[in-house]
Amino acid sequence: MRASREVISYLYNEEEEAIRMLQRKLDRRVTLKVAEKYHQEQFNIVATS
Repeated sequence: MRASREVISYLYNEEEEAIRMLQRKLDRRVTLKVAEKYHQEQFNIVATS
């Protein structure tokens, strides 16, 4: 997932368990990356194989 620094920081700090649960449910690794020019409401989710 790519999102603004504020959103990524929030996910790492406040939603760590939710990210872990999502990884288990999907059986895939979830990667969070900062996109410096993204506004707080912008994000991209990319699935790779």
